[in-house]
Parts: sequence; structure tokens; C-alpha cells
Amino acid sequence: MTYGTHEDNEEFRGRLRRTLHLSINSRNPIFEDKSNTLSRAFSKLLKRLEPERERRSQPINKIELKAIESKIQVLSYIVNCFKREYNTPKNDDPSTLLLNLILDILMRSEDHITNQEIDDLELEIKRLQKAVQFDLIRKSSAFIPACKSNEEVKALSLDIETVVFGHKKYSDDLDRTLLTQLKKLALKLECSLSINEEERVQIVKAMGFPRGHWFKCPNGHPYCIGNCGGAMEESKCFCGEAIGGTRHRLLGTNQLATEMDGATSSAWPGPLH
Repeated sequence: MTYGTHEDNEEFRGRLRRTLHLSINSRNPIFEDKSNTLSRAFSKLLKRLEPERERRSQPINKIELKAIESKIQVLSYIVNCFKREYNTPKNDDPSTLLLNLILDILMRSEDHITNQEIDDLELEIKRLQKAVQFDLIRKSSAFIPACKSNEEVKALSLDIETVVFGHKKYSDDLDRTLLTQLKKLALKLECSLSINEEERVQIVKAMGFPRGHWFKCPNGHPYCIGNCGGAMEESKCFCGEAIGGTRHRLLGTNQLATEMDGATSSAWPGPLH
């Protein structure tokens, strides 16, 4: 049950800020256009990580910093995806719509993200990777003529498009199927695109606890209780409210933070309060 010490949090904040600076100041064409959605997302997180003396919002605690770390990792995966293929996303690329959807989920809050959102984003990033690859295949000179003259190519393309740009919930099984289909389509078109197994998308999660360890103070600020998940001490939230509890009983003013990991009961099997 910790928000981290001020010194540790400032060190963590500085480390994340340096990571963002390295990305933004790189020669990646994505960051040359400050108006694109990816560039704006990086800038928004960088502003949230300003030194305490420069920002007007509340100090950042460990939980919020871990959430920002997760967001930075998601953004880095996306940048690498576009860097390998497009250099920079364009508004008329179909995959850009999927990109904007991912960023909308990711940036709803600068310093909060649930483990369920992370699981969903890992899958949607895989979908985005396949969307980018499919966009490039469709831009090859052989694609349109082949679709007109070869029914198998046309059907395969439609199958891929339905999954990549459809609304069906994505899964690892669908991802493997898409990879096989993309390789087959590229081979039929004698496309020079090299489609390899993607690096495993694995985003760091808030604190690494199983479900039922997250709670929130009366003002809704989340915190976690380690070990068995039962409250054994009282403390203060950064907003001043009492958090925790004693003898495995949570304070009556605190609640289970279901929004953090989807848990409907605490990890400790006894009564919550």
C-alpha cells in the first residue's frame, strides 16, 4: 500500500521524462509534424512529467507513474510499427483510423490505465501491425490488377480486410490467422514486403498484482495492498483521506477499485469491511 517516496517518485519521473525526450528529439519523421495524433500524445505525457516546480497539478505518485510508463511503452510500439513501414502515418491510410481508436483509449486519462485496458491494447496493437502491413500490400502496383483478374486474391483480400478493419473483438488466434493470410497474399502478388513474426507485445502493468489487490480512497484515488491483499495498517492518501485498515478489514470509507483490474471481490477471502 504505497504511493512511493517523494525521492523515488522524482527519480522515476525523471527517467520517464528522459525516455520521452529521446523519442521526441530523435530523427523520426513522426515527430516532425507536431500536429499528428502520435506526436501530440507524446507531448501530453511529457507535460504531465514536468518537474514539480513547473507544473500546477498535484505531485505524481508511484501508481500514476507506472500508468504513464505503460502508456509510453504502448506509444513506442506504435511508433516502431509505423516507422518500419510508413515513416509517418497519413490521414487517408485506413490503419490511421485504428491508430486513432487506440490513442483515444490510451489517452482518456494521462496517469491512469487499467490492466484490462492494457490487455485490450496489446491485442489492438497487433491488429494495427497487421493493418499497416495490409495497407502496404494494397499500395503495391500488383494489387489492383490482381484483384480484378484473380478471384482467389480478391477473396483473400476481403477476408483480411473484414478482420483487420472490422469490429470483431481481436484475439491471438485471429492474429495468427491474419499473419498466415498476409504472407499468402504477399506471395501471390510477388510483393517485396517482408512479413515476419511480430515481436511480442507485452506492456508493463501497474504493479504486477493479481486481481483483488486494488482499492480506492473516498475521493476515488486507487492504491494497492500487497501480500495477502488484506488491510493490515492505516495510512494517508496523498489527498489526505485515510486508506487501508486493520486485521484484514478495510476502512468503511474505502472501496474495492473494480475499475483497476475487474475484480469483484478482494484477494483476501474474508469480509471486506
